[in-house]
Amino acid sequence: MKNKKYGKAFWPLQLGGWGLLMVLTFWAKILHDNDISDSYFLVEGLIFFSLAIATTTILRAYLKKIRLIEDQSVPNYLKAFGVAILLGLLYATILLLLVNVAFYFIENHQHLGMSALEILVNYINIVLYVIMWCVLYIVIKSSLKLRNEKISRLELEAALKEAQLNTLKGQINPHFMFNSLNNIRALILEDPHKSREMLTRLSEMLRASLNAEMTDTVTVREELETVKNFIALSTIQMEDRLQYLQEVDDQLMEATIPPMMLQLVIENAIKHGISTLPEGGTVLLSISQVDDKMQIAVSNDGRLLSGSTGTSVGIKNIKDRLRILYNGNADFSIKFEDGKVIVRIYLPITLLQV
Repeated sequence: MKNKKYGKAFWPLQLGGWGLLMVLTFWAKILHDNDISDSYFLVEGLIFFSLAIATTTILRAYLKKIRLIEDQSVPNYLKAFGVAILLGLLYATILLLLVNVAFYFIENHQHLGMSALEILVNYINIVLYVIMWCVLYIVIKSSLKLRNEKISRLELEAALKEAQLNTLKGQINPHFMFNSLNNIRALILEDPHKSREMLTRLSEMLRASLNAEMTDTVTVREELETVKNFIALSTIQMEDRLQYLQEVDDQLMEATIPPMMLQLVIENAIKHGISTLPEGGTVLLSISQVDDKMQIAVSNDGRLLSGSTGTSVGIKNIKDRLRILYNGNADFSIKFEDGKVIVRIYLPITLLQV
């Protein structure tokens, strides 16, 4: 498609460029030479224009044949400019013959009478015109080739980035949904009303997971709904052992964050922190503005176990998503402070445009 676009642009450039040179030359000659008729200069210009188009079109076909743009080697350049010089000499020879004939018939059988120096200058000028055309053609084609390669590379990087992001999204939501189904099944006989409520929450979680496949960001408000459903499902199993608190700046409710990110951080906090403690513990989610960024902090009782495979996989997932989505403008840290494991995430504040 890109080559076709250039093919369509070639002829307007070709005709326009040589046509402009012809018009400027014609205009200069009729202003400075009153002894020769304007009709001759017009015919001379048309011959010059026609031969220029024919010569450079042949040269273009040769450059394509030797694939100069793809193989810009020294031998190819020598071939290209060698042929350009030969075609320029042939062009000049035919031009001089035809303009002499035209002058003879238009100016009442007079001869043009050019000196040897004038003939030499004409040969040099024509050869230089053809060489300059060849240089310009190579520069334009090479620039377009580099531009197309850059576009293709960017398209490939975008496709790889999207594929990688979708893969990372697929890693969210591991096992807790299946555990929730088992817990709900056990709850059906004990409390049918609560079991229906939990099924509704589970369906909302599934919907959020599916939506994560179709979008890169959601609002904090939407993500908190997912967290709320997740906490409700988790308390079926953990009951009073799990305490959840949240402190969220209302002004950041419409700020955007990666979907399911908070759910994954809190899931790790519960699975690798609270659930390991016989007495359970508390998970605190805090979202606030610090300078010009949004700070997300999740703290939980427990200890930071560096050897935990599940924790490292979850953390790597979050880090990878932040790197891909924010191009290095987001920060992630996990530390053990004052008897608690604290995850801190700093994101650029981007409000949803309504």
